[in-house]
Amino acid sequence: MKRSGSPAPFRAFLGELRRRKVWQVTVTYLTAGVAVALACAELYDDVGLPSWDPQTSYFMADIHALAGRPEPALRWLNNAVQRGFCNHPFMVTHDPLLEGIRDEPEFERISDRVKEEWLSFDA
Repeated sequence: MKRSGSPAPFRAFLGELRRRKVWQVTVTYLTAGVAVALACAELYDDVGLPSWDPQTSYFMADIHALAGRPEPALRWLNNAVQRGFCNHPFMVTHDPLLEGIRDEPEFERISDRVKEEWLSFDA
């Protein structure tokens, strides 16, 4: 399996979390699991494993964004939204893993669609 992407965005992200002394458990988990997560992400992309689940698709977007891969990250994020993900505040404000793609024009388009869904959501 071919490895792609640069670890620099991931290292910068971990450094920032360590500097802020937040999410120690998450940092430990991400540090230990990033190679496995990236391998799984590449496998999902390579063999087309199920993309029907919004949470799995969102997780894939997180992994690719964290690895500095904006194109697959945005593709998976778009898929998550098409499958029903609509938590706008989390996506645009609270999910630190998407920080690397928030300035992308496609992220803005996806965000606008999610915001519409979020505002029209009736519990």
